[in-house]
Amino acid sequence: MPHSALCRQGHITVYEVDRLTIQHYALLPGAQLVNLGWAWPEISDKASARKAVKEGFWGAIFVVACDVAIAIYTLSVGAKFAGHYDAWVLVDAALFAIIAWRIWRNSRAWAVVGLILMLLEIEDKLRNASSTFGLVTVLLLLAFVNAVRGAFAFHKYSLVEASLNSPGGGLATPAPPGQ
Repeated sequence: MPHSALCRQGHITVYEVDRLTIQHYALLPGAQLVNLGWAWPEISDKASARKAVKEGFWGAIFVVACDVAIAIYTLSVGAKFAGHYDAWVLVDAALFAIIAWRIWRNSRAWAVVGLILMLLEIEDKLRNASSTFGLVTVLLLLAFVNAVRGAFAFHKYSLVEASLNSPGGGLATPAPPGQ
């Protein structure tokens, strides 16, 4: 397995690239080896692709829940949340609810739409409400990236499965003699 190591002041970072999987190991003084492969899960079959798709689904559901909470807060208090967000986040919540529903159905297009909308959300956060940008935002971005990866892989593995289950087992069958 190809890998490279970067050593700096007692910190070792190893990147292992195998079948489009990146696993990040951090070795800190006195710390145990930590596998951060969850940030970029291996997608090697239909089940692992579906698991990656579900990450995006739950990310979208989380965004919906946060948007609804912000809308309730702004409507009850009568002030903007973080100086920028108001009840109009319900529109955002509705969009992410549709995205969650379609991602759950393994839609490649809607997984991409979800990723694009999340990128626009990040741009908006950085421009207008940088105090709301943090680790959760990065984790949500990873969830949507993995949903895109999973949705495309799910369809690829579904096609492979369908061709293997078709008559002839996915192999070209010769025409009978005389035809």
